Amino acid sequence: MEWLGDLLGVGASAVSGGLFGFLGSIAGQMSRYWQEKQRQEWEQKKWTHETELLELNMRARSQETEAELALAAQAGSWSGLEASHRNAVDHPSYPWVAAIKSLFRPLITVVLWCLAAWVFAVVVNDVSELLSAAERHELLMYMVYSVFFTACTATAWWFGDRALTPSNFKNK
Repeated sequence: MEWLGDLLGVGASAVSGGLFGFLGSIAGQMSRYWQEKQRQEWEQKKWTHETELLELNMRARSQETEAELALAAQAGSWSGLEASHRNAVDHPSYPWVAAIKSLFRPLITVVLWCLAAWVFAVVVNDVSELLSAAERHELLMYMVYSVFFTACTATAWWFGDRALTPSNFKNK
């Protein structure tokens, strides 16, 4: 019947790790929302300043006959800049960089699980003579709880955070 308690402990550790990862994902989204809000406020101030500068320039040039040419040139440069930015966003210059970035989270997750398994195997072999059977059992159960908590936290946080990005919802 002792195995039932151990199984419940592993399950509780996995659930709490997943919950902790989910909360971390929510915290990341809240942080991203806050950053985006600040970025938009900054952009609004920047564009307000740019608009004021453009208006001052237009007033200064309104007395000149070349005011219309200056506006046309400025509009063309803005549309060229916009097209350049759109092209940079839509077509990343190095596809292998995007591939490496997309493989980072799965790779680090697999490395985490392998490292946890290796530590688990080393500890089980090295402490077998030093501890009693009950102490070994307690140590192993603590390790199992910790490994499941950490792995579930990492998995839920990393992949939960990734699933919520707007780029994943684009039509491809």
